Amino acid sequence: MALSFQLSPTVSTSSSSKFGPRVGQLTFKDALTIPTPNILAPTSRGVVSHLSRDNLLRANSITWIHVPFESFLECKPPILTLGSPAHDILGFKRDKHIVSMSLRDLSDGREMPPNTAKFVTAWCVRGVRKVTPEDWKEYVSKAQPDVVYALVDSQPVTSQKRLMKSVERTAEWLVHLLKPTTATTEPYRIPPILLQMPGNQSVPARSAFARTLVEPLHPTEIDALKPLQLSCLDDSVIGYVVDGSVELMRASLDLLNANKPRIAHTSSLAFEGLDQIRGPHDMLTLIRDVGIDMFGAEWAVKLAQWGVALDFEFPAPAQAGSDAVSGPPPQARKDGKRDIGHNIYHVCYRTDFTPLINSQSTLQCHCIACKPLSCETVIRHSVVDAEPEFPDSNASHTRAYIHHLLHTHEMSAHSLLVSHNVEVISMFLAGVRHVLSTPDQDFTKEVKRFFDYYNAGYATSGEIQGVAEKVAEVVEAVVEESKGLAGGFEVGVETGGTTPPVTAQVKSIGIGIALYDEAHACWAEVERLRGKGSLKRERPSEREVSTEL
Repeated sequence: MALSFQLSPTVSTSSSSKFGPRVGQLTFKDALTIPTPNILAPTSRGVVSHLSRDNLLRANSITWIHVPFESFLECKPPILTLGSPAHDILGFKRDKHIVSMSLRDLSDGREMPPNTAKFVTAWCVRGVRKVTPEDWKEYVSKAQPDVVYALVDSQPVTSQKRLMKSVERTAEWLVHLLKPTTATTEPYRIPPILLQMPGNQSVPARSAFARTLVEPLHPTEIDALKPLQLSCLDDSVIGYVVDGSVELMRASLDLLNANKPRIAHTSSLAFEGLDQIRGPHDMLTLIRDVGIDMFGAEWAVKLAQWGVALDFEFPAPAQAGSDAVSGPPPQARKDGKRDIGHNIYHVCYRTDFTPLINSQSTLQCHCIACKPLSCETVIRHSVVDAEPEFPDSNASHTRAYIHHLLHTHEMSAHSLLVSHNVEVISMFLAGVRHVLSTPDQDFTKEVKRFFDYYNAGYATSGEIQGVAEKVAEVVEAVVEESKGLAGGFEVGVETGGTTPPVTAQVKSIGIGIALYDEAHACWAEVERLRGKGSLKRERPSEREVSTEL
């Protein structure tokens, strides 16, 4: 098999449950190996956000790259089906990167028109597109990804009848993907298949679909899928993609093979109405309680867009401190717990000439922000381009420098932060693997100590509301100022047509973590001041969110 998965014994946990924490290794074509737990890098139109190809090649923490196919559907035929494999069109290295492909972006929770038995709805820049199972089969055959996600009918439903239809359709679409194509004489080659588990918020529906996968196939079905030599549908998939709460994930996986990889792009933990992984606390919960092996890194890329530099490690440090060389640790909140990173937009980083990683951390970050690389050769355009008088410096980029880049809308700021955030998550999961593989360490105790040291953001509903109100005040003030500068505009969204639209936007994506919401408010303020002049943009604002909550 092109992709194999091997579990290793964990010695730092006493749990023998099939849902306990675990360590393993994914191997692709006996060449590429990925230790698990690990991450998948998300893409937009086939590009890891903010990372050019040369910077992507420098990111050794990125091995598995996930491509949502829907972003290419505005063209007919889609670009990824024009003859060359996805690796070649998108510029990824076969000896360095595994490319997986799904129809939908699994982290995109927007409302979509309903699926039917004949097609799945997908979103591209030109609106909604309808993709039939036959279309998807053709796209997979031409794009030739290393791993493919089977179609799934996973839209929110309200009726029991519609819920069972979604379960049945997902199984039918999987069978359709497996059947050989009769219109061609070429052998049918299907990449390894990952299956997203349907059932929405219903435990019985998820269990019913799992039973469908492990039931023996009828002789006629075996004959139709004869080249594959399957005894049940579960034999055709190499892993499972799960979402929802811990209870829902367990319901999907309980009857299935525990020796196959488990992947989570989204989750709904601890915060009602939010369906995404929010940070390392959610990742640790899913590792401990479900045994997830691979995580989507969409949240880390989003934080980089908002100017957050991650700064945490596992196991958590014994104490926090700072020095003049390496910089202070993340901010401590009222409960004594520290943030998992730094809001670099904040004015306090304007004169902070220290690296992104704090002085107490044991991590050695090798991202392009902390370990910048210089070109080995210099391109000279004339005789005046002489050798530099001084050798190149490989000193880390400082927080103050990235703060300046963010406030001047330099694209390199987000490139540095994406590279850094992905590297921090990779080192965090390397620490998880080390603890799970070390006899004298207790994973459960280390998770508790991590939760006690770092702020997860879900302390009390009152604190969440307090942070949300502070963020709303900041953004509302920015909107009021911009109304005067732009000649005024009125867009009503809530209370009698007077609530500023940006306030509603913050509310819709405010997730109860003070660091995230404050960073988003600062990002919104800088965006509102775009084009107003550097003095206006970089002047410390009296409306800045207080560092003492």
